[in-house]
Amino acid sequence: MSTENFFYNLYSKKNSEELEQIAMSDCYTSDAKLCAISILKERDISVESLIPLESDLIEQRDQRVDSELYNSKYRTGFDRFWAMLIDSLVLGGVGLIFKLFNGLESLLLIGFIQIVQLMIPYLYSIILHGYCGQTVGKMLMDVKIYDKNEIELCSYKQALLRDIIPMGILFIMQLIAIFIDPSEMGIIMFISIVLSVVIVSWSILEIVTMIFDSKKRALHDYIAGTVVLKLRA
Repeated sequence: MSTENFFYNLYSKKNSEELEQIAMSDCYTSDAKLCAISILKERDISVESLIPLESDLIEQRDQRVDSELYNSKYRTGFDRFWAMLIDSLVLGGVGLIFKLFNGLESLLLIGFIQIVQLMIPYLYSIILHGYCGQTVGKMLMDVKIYDKNEIELCSYKQALLRDIIPMGILFIMQLIAIFIDPSEMGIIMFISIVLSVVIVSWSILEIVTMIFDSKKRALHDYIAGTVVLKLRA
């Protein structure tokens, strides 16, 4: 039952004096007051003294509705979470293709395929976000990435900047695997701990900025100058 129907069913049983008291009292919500005035009009009772109040109440209601619509387009947290899960399934399907190369004997080719496989999630994100502002998951969840001006779509440069930190960490990890002797366990452990702290700190900052930002922009959105919007608020 809508708020208007609730108040109408409740107040239609009241007499005109009670309705006027409701309209003038500070103890009732603006919706309740507007409903009381509406019922008085239906009864052809003069409400000239209440017209200024009614105008103010209508203006307040319209401002509240506009504010709610404005804020709802930024509430994308759950949509982004489900979009991420959908994209994980899509990428999982792509990953199955690489299992066809498990029998290869060329170490060079195996190394190249492994690098490509590691880069696929980032290429998927950068190419699709740069092309249309959406991955498959975001398309299904009706959210899209825009420039912070909320008019232009996310560019390829911005799409790259959104993933620059995790890509940088991945690049460092690959350099460690290639250039550091496996026997140097102390160095490997130290670098691994540092990278783990960076990853955890980054993840926490992502969540914190998204929670407290009015437009739900995560840290990578600040770096790239982007914002994620709900297409159907």
